[in-house]
Amino acid sequence: MAAQNTPINPGPQLPDFAEITDHANHVVEGLPLLQNLPVVDNGAQILASLEYDNHLNSVNRQLNGLNARIGNVETNLNYRITALDARLDSLDTQFTNFGTRLQASETNAQARLFNSHISSRDTPLEPLVSAIDGTLIIGFPATSGALSGLSGTSSGSSMATC
Repeated sequence: MAAQNTPINPGPQLPDFAEITDHANHVVEGLPLLQNLPVVDNGAQILASLEYDNHLNSVNRQLNGLNARIGNVETNLNYRITALDARLDSLDTQFTNFGTRLQASETNAQARLFNSHISSRDTPLEPLVSAIDGTLIIGFPATSGALSGLSGTSSGSSMATC
């Protein structure tokens, strides 16, 4: 009877599913830790770093473009302000000259009015001024008697600037 208890042909060995499940659980628990390996993580970090560098380079190019445009606008504004200053200086000079001529014209009108009422040759004349700069006309006769001594050419040229 002892021969009946011993297997005659043991057959192929069967897998131990409990052991396989245990090992599979260990693998599954370890998979998330793979991201901590430098080989796996550095690749992602390198890609992220390259993308960030590309983004920074793009931003720098845009900033350089903006700086160039702002520089051009600033140069253009400086040019226009300089031109405007020159025009304002020219207008200021023109207004000053106009004011001088207007004042000279008024002074000469008053002098002519005063001089038109002189009845004596010895009465002093009110002198005329230059219409250009408002200064007294050099050689203007002091009295109406001195007017008769002037030649037509010299008195005409003196009076032409009044």
